[in-house]
Amino acid sequence: MNPKLQKKINNLENIERFPAEELLELLPIKKTDNVLDLGAGTGYISMSIAERVNTVYALDNDKDVLEYLETQATERGITNITSVVGDFREIPLDNQVLDIAIASISLHEVKPLATALKEVNRILKDRGLFLCIELEKS
Repeated sequence: MNPKLQKKINNLENIERFPAEELLELLPIKKTDNVLDLGAGTGYISMSIAERVNTVYALDNDKDVLEYLETQATERGITNITSVVGDFREIPLDNQVLDIAIASISLHEVKPLATALKEVNRILKDRGLFLCIELEKS
């Protein structure tokens, strides 16, 4: 693994965050749900939610980081995560295919934000749920 990628993975894995499992307990998640993890990175949300839903689409613009996520999922026996290389402003998924979209510590990087939010709305089913988590340590 190249040093730049290793540094990025280490940074992503060492962010102090609220435990994803506890966060997911608060959501109305069903086993039949299809979920999008926007800015999936190394899988903070994807890995935690995978056992609770039908399919997880892990979207990130960094193919190498997604390959790392895939390796981690395989090592843990998780088979329902699909990597999607793409941008928040043009999500490469069909209209109204997802029940839940989660953006964890990622939307602050998107310009213009309105375009990304329109894309999230486009891919969510009617009455779909969008959760944006932007927490900072104080």
